[in-house]
Parts: sequence; structure tokens; C-alpha cells
Amino acid sequence: MIDRITHREQALRFDWACKWVESFGIKLNPARVAIYRRDLKDLADHVEAGTGLQFEKERGLENLINSVVEAQELIEIYAGLKNREDAHLADLLRKYIGGTPLRTQETPLTSLARNTGFHLWFVSNAAKCDVPIDLTPPADATIPTSDYSITVECKRLFSPRNIKQNIKKGFQQLQKRYKQYDRKTEIFGVLALSLGKLGESLIDANDEADLRAQADKKLERFRLENERHWLKRSTEREIGVFLHWTAPVRVKNPYLLISATNFHIYPLCQPDTRQGYILRSLRDRLHRLVT
Repeated sequence: MIDRITHREQALRFDWACKWVESFGIKLNPARVAIYRRDLKDLADHVEAGTGLQFEKERGLENLINSVVEAQELIEIYAGLKNREDAHLADLLRKYIGGTPLRTQETPLTSLARNTGFHLWFVSNAAKCDVPIDLTPPADATIPTSDYSITVECKRLFSPRNIKQNIKKGFQQLQKRYKQYDRKTEIFGVLALSLGKLGESLIDANDEADLRAQADKKLERFRLENERHWLKRSTEREIGVFLHWTAPVRVKNPYLLISATNFHIYPLCQPDTRQGYILRSLRDRLHRLVT
């Protein structure tokens, strides 16, 4: 999934997103914001002049990637949540803006901010697809309807060593949410799992079709290697695993340096059951994001 906007538009939307965060009384780091804003503006100038690769060398590719990826994530969070005003959202945004200046500096001890970024990305994109979202803790998110609710737990992976443990923890949290649920309707669960640090290295793609093929391959490889961990944890209440990947991408023709996203929902239920119907309904809405 590529947000098809120009680098010039990206710079403008980043300014809108920053003002939105500040409207909650949250103070952004002015130096950090200034770096992202300057990089986006300069990148727009160079792309329009046909000198994008030259600018990469002048500014430093890693620095430029950091600005593009960080800014785009905030833009996408803003896009789906800009009309919400509640205390739970403000608390999440405060956690989110406290991360390390560079993604390469992130450690397990400083990963809360970017873990929260994935949480916010998920609920923002669900909201863009008209999926009702309740941010009330302790669940990461709840999707309430008149007939049932879906509780969602978000996990962002940091290293290959913690894949199994994160999946186990996610299912344990889902099963805890079922016990805490106090409404009369049924409750089901979804584990939202981001490849996180496992898949954020730069992708070079010839065009968008090449990018989509590479992204699909990454998700499928991860599924084949790790689905045994979620299949053995699943009960009849979990309806699916939402698997997410995002990474910086350099497209050669025409030149673009962007942040791209791909996702797939893997079922944990039979298609001819009530859970199967609920999953299809959710998947149909979320796939509006895929264009």
C-alpha cells in the first residue's frame, strides 16, 4: 500500500499532523520536527528537479529514510484519527512521540514509542475504513457492534528471538480480555502482529508492481515460518491474525523515496461459521486500504 501523494504534499500533511498532536496539549521536539520538515521540503525540491539520488548522497540515505518514515507514520495516524477527541487517544499520542530521534537507535528498552506507533496506525486505518473503534483500556482496541465485539491486541516484533514469546503473550492477553468482557453480546479476538524491526530495511523496487510482489513475499515467508506459533495458541474465539509490514522503499521509475505498507489477514476459523462471517466482514472493510 502506497499513499499516492507527492513529496510536496507529504510535507504539507506533516505540518497538519504536528498541529493536530499539539492540539492535545502535547509538546513536540521542535528540533526534531524541524529536521523532518526540512528534509521533506528539500526532498520535494530535488525530486521535482530530477536530482533525488544526488540529494540522498548529500543528506545521507539513513537520515533521509528516518525523516520520510517517521513523518509518514504520523501522517497516517492523523488521517484516521483527526476527528477523535478522547483522553485515551491523548495518552497514546504522548507515549508515541517519546521515541528515539533515529529509528536505528531504538532498543528493546526504548521501543514503547514505536510499538505505540503500530497500535495507533492500526486503529487509524481501521477508522478510515469505517470500522468502529473503542480505545478504552485494557484492550489495545475494541471493535464494538450491536451483535458482537472484537478485541484486538497489537504486537510489534523487535527481533527473531522474541517472535514466539510475543505471539504467546498476545493470545494470553486476548484470552484475558474475554474474561474481563462484561457486555451481553459475544466477544472474539484478533492478534495484530507487525514485523516491526524484522522488515524495515530499505527495499529497492523497479515499480509498484515489483514492490507489491516483494511485500507479499515477505508476509508469506513470515507466515510459513511462524504460523505454527499462532495456530497452536488459537481457541475458537480468535478469528484471525492481522499481519503487517512496513519499510522504506526506493522506486526507480519514477524516482520516489517513500514508506510503503502491506498487510494480510490470516483466518483462524472455518469460513462457514459465524466467526468466519465476522472475519470476512472485517476483512472486506480493511481491504479498502488496498488500491
